[in-house]
Amino acid sequence: MFYFDDFFGKKVLKSTLLEGCEHFFTTRDFPLFQGTREDLTAIAEKNVDFLIEKFDINKNSLYRCKQMHTANVEIADGEENFFDNTDGIILTKPETATFLNFADCIPIILYDPIENTGGVVHAGWRGTAAKIQQRAVKILTEKGSKPENIRAAIGAGIGKCCFDVNEDVFLKEGSPASYKVEAGSGPRHLTFAPNGSYAYLINELSGTVIAFEYSDGELKETQTIAADTVGAKGSGDIHISPDGKFLYASNRLKADGLAIFSIHPENGMLTKVGYQLTGIHPRNFIITPNGKYLLVACRDSNVIQVYERDTDTGLLTDIRKDIKVDKPVCIKFVP
Repeated sequence: MFYFDDFFGKKVLKSTLLEGCEHFFTTRDFPLFQGTREDLTAIAEKNVDFLIEKFDINKNSLYRCKQMHTANVEIADGEENFFDNTDGIILTKPETATFLNFADCIPIILYDPIENTGGVVHAGWRGTAAKIQQRAVKILTEKGSKPENIRAAIGAGIGKCCFDVNEDVFLKEGSPASYKVEAGSGPRHLTFAPNGSYAYLINELSGTVIAFEYSDGELKETQTIAADTVGAKGSGDIHISPDGKFLYASNRLKADGLAIFSIHPENGMLTKVGYQLTGIHPRNFIITPNGKYLLVACRDSNVIQVYERDTDTGLLTDIRKDIKVDKPVCIKFVP
């Protein structure tokens, strides 16, 4: 939990997670950033001197760095107190301090109250993609911390609505680069279980769902089960309930409806528990975030059907609250 505090007349933000560690996130009325504008730089330097005075910090024990959106993390344990090309600083000795500058990027303060160690990480998108947070935690563990004892306060930063990231930052060809399924299957959509340990593939032509174990980018096939039992070759969409207990797969062209499967909590295996007939051509469907309802876009019936979902059995009940719309093919909830 964050709260505003007063630091000798300056408004700062603190976290209850970091009690025992002298810390804060500065606000606009207390800038420490040294930019290109001379007036702002002068104000920042004045505030740095103010900070040193109030905390009674030895200037040689204040560690700083030139941030370059890297994943480089340094340990503040030597005579050198300025690091070039660095975006994270770890403190392991008493009477030492550090601060980093942030604009859009995410500030993270780490603290281990048992070992009385911590650090600050500048987590921009480049650093995050290069796992700077993990590097900082690894250094702390190498210095004696246990991961479960490390607390992380994540400060304010830019929202996902305000930036774009090139795909090549996060998407890299894996090994193997693809996963081959049986010829004629027609793989259509893949969905992951909420725990991230299992993935499920709906195949349009074979009408089957393939279950996989998933870990570190690798898929291991564990099961193939029929969603379409009439050979319609029109399986469409696939989704898992928010609680991870049930999987639903739509079928079109014949016996239009949803196949319902339970998911074994220990191994992710599927067991068919029911089948719900729907309107014509259920191309797409969605489950409400609270898991109470399932909405089906029945394209050729020109309607979105609303079903109540039994969270214990996974079965569906048509509550007759149809939404009439011309040729619905996709449903999304807007956050």
